[in-house]
Amino acid sequence: MRSPSPVAAKRQAARDITAAAAVGMLTVAIGDLYPLEKIAQAHDRVDAGGRGRVLVTIPS
Repeated sequence: MRSPSPVAAKRQAARDITAAAAVGMLTVAIGDLYPLEKIAQAHDRVDAGGRGRVLVTIPS
C-alpha cells in the first residue's frame, strides 16, 4: 500500500481540522485583538513574539 501524496495528505488534514472546528473540538488561544486600522501595531506585536495568536478584525 502506498502512502498518500503530500497534496492529498494536506487536503485531508484541512478537512479534519475544519470538521474538528465545526463541532467545537478545536480551540486557538488568542493573545490580542486589533482592528484593521491598527494593522501596523498588530504586525509589531507579532514581531515582538510572545504567546497567543494575534487576531485582526475586519468590519463586515
